[in-house]
Order: sequence, then C-alpha cells, then structure tokens
Amino acid sequence: MSTRSSIIRAALLACAFALVGVIVLGCADVEEAGLLDPAATLTSISVGDLPADLSTTMDTAYVAPGSEDELVGALVNEDGSITKGDAHIGSVAATGPLRSTVTTGRSDVDGGSGAPGNRSGGGGAVVDEGAPTFNPNGPQFDVWCMVRIWYYTDTGEIIRVEILFCWDDENGGGGGNNNNQEQVTFSLSCDASVTRGRYGGCRVNASTDEGEIDTQHFSFSWSSSLGASASGTGMDEWRGSAVEDVTVTVSVNGYSASEDITVRPRSNWRFQAVRAGWIYNPSLSALGQYDLPSTPSRVSSASEGGGPWEDRYYMDRAPSPNTEIWINVDYSTYGPRYPGARGTCPPRSNSLTAAANYYRVNDACQTLPAMNSFRGDIISHEREHEDGINDCLTSSPKGRAAARRIEAVTGGSRGAVTSAVQALWDTFHNGPLQTSGFRASAYSGGSAFHFNSAGSWHNGYPGIRGHPGAQHSCP
Repeated sequence: MSTRSSIIRAALLACAFALVGVIVLGCADVEEAGLLDPAATLTSISVGDLPADLSTTMDTAYVAPGSEDELVGALVNEDGSITKGDAHIGSVAATGPLRSTVTTGRSDVDGGSGAPGNRSGGGGAVVDEGAPTFNPNGPQFDVWCMVRIWYYTDTGEIIRVEILFCWDDENGGGGGNNNNQEQVTFSLSCDASVTRGRYGGCRVNASTDEGEIDTQHFSFSWSSSLGASASGTGMDEWRGSAVEDVTVTVSVNGYSASEDITVRPRSNWRFQAVRAGWIYNPSLSALGQYDLPSTPSRVSSASEGGGPWEDRYYMDRAPSPNTEIWINVDYSTYGPRYPGARGTCPPRSNSLTAAANYYRVNDACQTLPAMNSFRGDIISHEREHEDGINDCLTSSPKGRAAARRIEAVTGGSRGAVTSAVQALWDTFHNGPLQTSGFRASAYSGGSAFHFNSAGSWHNGYPGIRGHPGAQHSCP
C-alpha cells in the first residue's frame, strides 16, 4: 500500500458529520468517491488504555484530518477547543465546534491532489486562509473527521481516541468541489397528547437522502418547561410518566426544536368500590354493624413523573375509606356462655354444661347450619349498607366531582401534592360519604336455631330489622 493510501485510510478517512439542524456533508468529487453509509463506516481505532482509577470525561469532537493520531496528549480547553502545543487541531462537538482556520491536510495549490499537506508543530495542522472552518452555523467541509475522546476532567489531557466517522477518499478526489452534498436532517416528534400517569415523551430521528441513520454518536441535550433536563450521547428519546402540560426542547449542536405535549385527565380515574371484611366484635351489642370510621384514612404518597416530568408529582391512585363489618361475637365459636344450656333440646343437650355458648348449644341440638345461615343474613344486611357507600364513592355526582378534583392535583413537591389531596379527601369523607349507606332490607322467616335473649334460650329465627326510609347514596 502506498504512503498516500495508508495515511488516508488509517488517519484521514476524511469528511464526516457536522452536527447542526440540517447537516451538510460536503465532499470533494462526491460522484467519484461516494458518501458511505454511516452505519458502515464506524471505523474504530482506540489509542491508549483508559485508567480505571482516575476521573475522566467522554465527549465527541471535530478534528482536522490527519490529526487523529495527534490527539492523545492534546488538551481540551475550557472554550471547547483542542490544542497540542501551539496548534489548534479540533473542537469538542458537544459544545459546538469553534470557529478556527486549519488545513484539511491536503494540498490546495494545484486544485487538490488528495496528497497529505505540509504539517507544522505537534498538532499536525497548518494555518491557511483557504482552509475550511469549523463553523457551528452550517459548515461545509471537504474533509474532516468526528472522533470520540476520553480526557481527564481536571487537566483536559486526552488519553484515548476512537474514530467515529470519516470520508473514504481512497478512490481519489480532491480540490474542494462541493457541488454534490449529502444532507443530514434531524426531526423532533413528540406525543401530542398523553393521559396523566401514562408513558409519553419525544424522539429525534436523523436521516439523509438515503434514509434514516443511526443516532448513537450524536450528543443530545433535553429540557422541559417544567424544569427537568437530561443529556447524553445517543439519547435520542426522552420519556417518562406524564404529569401535566409541558413544552419539550432538544438541542443537537446547532439544531434545536421544541414541541408541546398536552396531558389529559384520566377519564376512568375515580374512587373504587370497597369490599369490607367482617370480624367478630366483642363490644358490639347489636347483631351487626357496618363501620365507616369518622376519621378519614390517610392517602398514599404522591408519585413522581419521569423524563420531561421528573420532579413533578401526581396521585397514582385514588384514596379509599377503611371499612369493616362487625358481627356480634355470640355467633363465633368462642362466644360468651349463657346459663340454661342443658335444657335447650333434651335429650341431645343433656351432655352440655349448665352454661354454654351459641356454638356449643346449636352443635349439640343439630341446628348449627341454621345459626351460620343467620350470621350470613347479618352480613348480607351490612353489605346493603356498603352498597350505598359504594354508590356515593363511584356513581354519585359528588363522588365523581371529588375524584376529578383529586385527579387534577399536580405540583413540584411530593409533600405539597399529598397534603392537598388529603385535604380534599377529608372534606369528601367527612361530608357526603358519612351521609350514605343507611338503607338496608329486613330479613325474616329463616330456619330456626337456638339463641339467648333477655336471659332465656329460644328456638326460632330472631329476624333483622330493615331501614327502608334511610339514605342510600350521598345526596
């Protein structure tokens, strides 16, 4: 292989991407050389080893062709320029390439022979008024390369280099003919509308006339009107759980675009129906009771959104009341004992002690299934009270309005959102909800069993009093 070919293939591979909104890839004699598909030109040349015990930074950079091998040991300056000795040999891409005048590494004296140009200094770059410039506002370069660099964060010294994209000039070409150019265009697309709590966000695509290209080597910077931000190489998407309306902005070097995302309320978000468990309550004198506490339950902590909605909060689920069905302990296996048990159903009850509970007496008298069935009637009566409470929660105008108000609460503080929702829930719980669920049916005519009333044992069906005129749902 000739000296010229090895220089061009191993070091020049000249001309790649300038990252602006519409990127112009201008190259000499395009028809002869041809633009390579970026996915097929990922020439990877790593120089040096990356120390594991030192603080480093990774970035992408534009460099003058022929300078890739000179980057190790060069310095990344605070203004984004890359220098070695007194020579400027490139610029950090993530901050936008700086305006500078450096040669392309080619001879421009006779129209461009494609041979390496003269070099001076340690950086391998020669100042020349006719050379292309690193220009963030829409550059057109005959030849240049984009590289990934790793450098020490404290000194800026570059310790590792990897070539990402270059122009393949092996087939000839030269001389600054930019008549044929390939454009790279970025386009931002965001979800126009997202339901609160659902996943949404934006994506950036990059394409040329040949079609879509890979964005993994481009450096993206994202921001939202709500204060969130993110950045990273190859970060062409920014998504998360939606909270509230937002404007999302993305920048890829010189390209910048913004789009609005509207966040819709959750149309099916409402208080959920309750299904209370039942327990025996030793202090209950009535047959049964539906317990809706006078003290409202504590609401769950607000949830955080993601992506453009990071550090914004909303309620992921609606509050729910704490409810229980209480049953008189007489109908348990461990209920209190009453005297006179031995005489309830002789001769079967003759084996009982003088005092026994409902369970022992009905088990001995073979009426235990009837007693358990009556306990079921008590529970059914209390479920009717629960039906009214559920109507208030899920179907009533007051329940739906309270749920909508809670669903819409968002903000920048988890504690503030949680407290605001708690206040709304307390108002609904202590008002409309407490007025619901009082209507329930009477139960009579069931199978007989043994029970104790006013100190005496009876064999029959005690019956359950109804509440026909009472309030059902909340008004």
